[in-house]
Amino acid sequence: MMAMTARPTRRYGDVDESAVALIRLPDERLAHFHTSFGEEPAAVLTVLGDQGYLRLFNAYRDDAAAVMEVVGRRGREEHRFDPTDQLAVEIAYFSDCVLHDRQPEPSGLDGLQDIRIVEAIYRSARDGRPVTLPRMARMEAPADQEMRKVGDRRQAS
Repeated sequence: MMAMTARPTRRYGDVDESAVALIRLPDERLAHFHTSFGEEPAAVLTVLGDQGYLRLFNAYRDDAAAVMEVVGRRGREEHRFDPTDQLAVEIAYFSDCVLHDRQPEPSGLDGLQDIRIVEAIYRSARDGRPVTLPRMARMEAPADQEMRKVGDRRQAS
């Protein structure tokens, strides 16, 4: 991955105002993103594919309806989603998993991978060169086996 950050104005002190990253994923896929505090706000997520794209407007807002545009070989569709407090929904889901002894998705390993990517973005921006992350070993267990492990740990304490 390769990344750059910028602080063109210093109005945010020592915080990077903008960041751009290009990430190579498995199977020769690429992802890129651009985020900024200092530009006109646009909460838009775009996913480009070989058969079309989807674009989600108001993707990161909880005070406005999200609109998803799907464009492909079959034409264009538009879907609307009511405003949702995504953090409240996530907390309720996690709480329900704890109460009912279920593994939450995404897992802690997914969160760890996210942090590794953010740290690599900062490292690439700081050093001015690409950074390669070693793949994380995945230890996938069927859900019922994973739940037994959680139960076994509780009984042992």
